[in-house]
Amino acid sequence: MEIPIQKKKQIEQFTEFIVRDYSNGYVTDLESIALTEDIPCYYDHYEKFFDGMLLFDGSKFHIHLNIDRGNAPQSKRSRFTWAHELGHYFLDEHREGLRSGKFKPHPSFTNLVRNNLIEMEADYFASCLLIPSYKIRDASPGKGFSFGTIINLSDTFQTSILATLIRSAEVGFHEIFVVISKDNIVKWFLRSS
Repeated sequence: MEIPIQKKKQIEQFTEFIVRDYSNGYVTDLESIALTEDIPCYYDHYEKFFDGMLLFDGSKFHIHLNIDRGNAPQSKRSRFTWAHELGHYFLDEHREGLRSGKFKPHPSFTNLVRNNLIEMEADYFASCLLIPSYKIRDASPGKGFSFGTIINLSDTFQTSILATLIRSAEVGFHEIFVVISKDNIVKWFLRSS
């Protein structure tokens, strides 16, 4: 299952529109976005039940981020989770599904293998919001790609190394092939076009 190309283009254009108003250099200001939209964000201990969740209480949306799953305030990991939940808010069908009760509030988990289109769209929204294609090209060195390039981009955008690798492969400014394995078994891979 993949996000249709037209939907990806819409998400990318919309996130670029947001980033132009809510970024400080290369870092997208998620707190300002949430404040403007009047979406409180709570960091708390929710054991291992979810990474993040967008809830609608009948009048207002709320974002919950789980410290117990590594989403400490201002951490690179929590920035992706927060942006993912903002994706659920900004993508019309997600937000209206939650508001109308068509979609039940569901826990979001960081997971490389996705087979749920709604979660894939929210992940893509988060990656585009945090690492816009026009900014990653600007921040990337022209030649001499290495893993150090990814680390530097991760620091520049305040995103996790994995999120930076995935977005770098999507944008395609260098040839990248990422493999995640466990016990000598490939669990997931991604390659640039």
